[in-house]
Amino acid sequence: MLPIIYIGFSSIIIQIIFLRGLLSIFLGNELDIGITLSFWLVFTGIGSIIGRKIFYKNIFPLSFLIIAILLLPSFIVVKLLRFFISAGFGEVISLSKTVLATALILLPLCFVIGMQFPLAVSYVKGRLTVGKIYGLESIGAFVGGIVFTLILSSKVEAIYILFIISIINIIVFSIMVDNRWLLSLIVIPFLFIVTYKYKIEGIQWQNLEVSLKKESKYGEIFVLKYGEQFGIYVNNHLLFSYLDVPSEEMKSHILMTLHKSPKDVLCIGGSLGIVREILKYSVNKVDFVEVDPKIIEISKDIIDKNDYHILKDKRLRIINEDGRRFVLRNQNKRYDVIVLNISAPSNASINRFYTINFFKYVKGIMKEDGIFSIWLQRSSGYIGRSMQVASGSIYNSLKSVFKYVEVTSQEYGGFFSSESVILTEPDLLKLRFNERRIDTVYFHASILDDVFSDFGVEYVRNRLKDIKILNTDFRPATYFYNLLLWAEVQGWNFNSLSKFDLARYLFIIVIIMLFVVLYSYRRIERTVNYSVITTGFSSMVFVVSLVLIYQSIYGYIYEMIGLLTATFMIGVWAGTNIKNILENSLKMIFLLEFLTVLLSLSVLSILKSEATFYLVMFLVGLIAGAGFNFACTSISNSMSPGKLYAIDLFGSFLGAFLTSVFILPLLGIHNALLTIAVLKLISLFLLYSILSFTVNRKSVSQREEG
Repeated sequence: MLPIIYIGFSSIIIQIIFLRGLLSIFLGNELDIGITLSFWLVFTGIGSIIGRKIFYKNIFPLSFLIIAILLLPSFIVVKLLRFFISAGFGEVISLSKTVLATALILLPLCFVIGMQFPLAVSYVKGRLTVGKIYGLESIGAFVGGIVFTLILSSKVEAIYILFIISIINIIVFSIMVDNRWLLSLIVIPFLFIVTYKYKIEGIQWQNLEVSLKKESKYGEIFVLKYGEQFGIYVNNHLLFSYLDVPSEEMKSHILMTLHKSPKDVLCIGGSLGIVREILKYSVNKVDFVEVDPKIIEISKDIIDKNDYHILKDKRLRIINEDGRRFVLRNQNKRYDVIVLNISAPSNASINRFYTINFFKYVKGIMKEDGIFSIWLQRSSGYIGRSMQVASGSIYNSLKSVFKYVEVTSQEYGGFFSSESVILTEPDLLKLRFNERRIDTVYFHASILDDVFSDFGVEYVRNRLKDIKILNTDFRPATYFYNLLLWAEVQGWNFNSLSKFDLARYLFIIVIIMLFVVLYSYRRIERTVNYSVITTGFSSMVFVVSLVLIYQSIYGYIYEMIGLLTATFMIGVWAGTNIKNILENSLKMIFLLEFLTVLLSLSVLSILKSEATFYLVMFLVGLIAGAGFNFACTSISNSMSPGKLYAIDLFGSFLGAFLTSVFILPLLGIHNALLTIAVLKLISLFLLYSILSFTVNRKSVSQREEG
């Protein structure tokens, strides 16, 4: 029993560490959570299929040793991946390279982890049912997720955690084969970690000067120095640069000049250099909000001696809180100027500040003539289709909330929103700026002629207003189109995806429905297979959707992914322990499918607090675990557990990959959940046809006997 529990315990910690490691390498983009889960599931599924065909005496104990040997090298490759593919810090890695690199890194490790389930089934030799083994593995995963989140996360460096797991695996192996001399193999992980720390680790910086490296609950933080300038990166994504006086002056003075008398200012995120420029005005207060306390610490550590005075300015209040939560919590406050000083929405964590939902919260804390500013991609010439869609979705989201939205010419990328008319005549703005006598190094009044030139502004407005897409919490379209924008820059063309609408999607679903019904009608084994694969698919749709919604609302999925995963796994364990309260397993599967349909149609109305996310995650795991358990008992004579397990994992792969890359960004969470309902309604129909046919045949048989 203990080795089986340990499989779940170690596997979930390994999975979380690789999820976070790859998430960091790929700039914290939540799409990679789905991609990593996809390959994790499909490769463990392949391992499960192969594992059921291996009957070597000590293969189950040997699997622990193989994992111990693979673990550290695989993670070292993750850490050095950017070096291997010549991708610099802050450079977006293309979707094709992301998919290929993730697959190659995970294949050997996940293959062996997948083998362990069927090998464990063979190892216990009937002493435990398949469902019990599945449940023991799940309870181990639950404990592992809890231990990682509450004890290890942000406290112990990931590579040291994997080092400890490698050592434990070798100990487990030596105990199971009853050979103490094999403990000497512990030298292998020691060699890997010493070599990495003293010979290899520095390679990943690619000759850059790393001033600081920290890990917080929001991600890995690196501070790189370029001459006199610092670049602050979170998960390899450039958060901001300091000192960047030209950009700091441009963003600050254009915005402040647009307002006739700015007194109360809110700055969300970014560099304290923006604050330096704003404090040059006769403002009453500046609230600077940053969610990560370690970013605030770093900002204070690297601040230039000439800017140190701003930290002592009584008008400045530095607030350690999530910007979105701060805005929502302070709807009684009113600001003249609000500047969203963060990067473009290339992931869901950042995208949550560019949705209609957030814009409505911002509107609630603005004075009647208040101005809200954001800054997006700049273009030195023609605005291409991908940039048009990405920026246009935000522009039209702003237009749906605010009465007035003004833009700059394409070289600047500024958007300004208000409930009052925003005057952008260059002559008026130049007069206003000069009257205030603001001391600047790079910015001067004449720049305003170019910023708000009639031709440049009209060109941008005409390009953006044609886009009808809106960016919301439940349909985070903008960050998907930002990925298409980067792909376009690299020479890839995915614009056909932007034309993928609901009608085409429904057509594909209908075709799938017809095929499944014709193929599986009144065939028990095929119907159960369909139920298992759609349960795996549905589970991952739920999981990815919940992760995305959680990130949109709370903004710290990097830390909580372990706890959410653990909650799902304890639900799986609980599901495997549900007793059959009906006549047979098919009826129990029918009941579970019905509950899945109800949950998919009602889940968004259930998510009222953080606790409800964990409740829903538990319920999803419960249904998945029970579904697998009853599927095994319903056709136990005709299919091996390893093969059924592989079908479950393949469905999970499809759910994680398709949901992350296509369904959620293009069609939104509502349609993703509706997909679950449709797929499970087919399953209900197929199960009902079998159950009713069985009852009718039994009734006819009884009449004939009578």
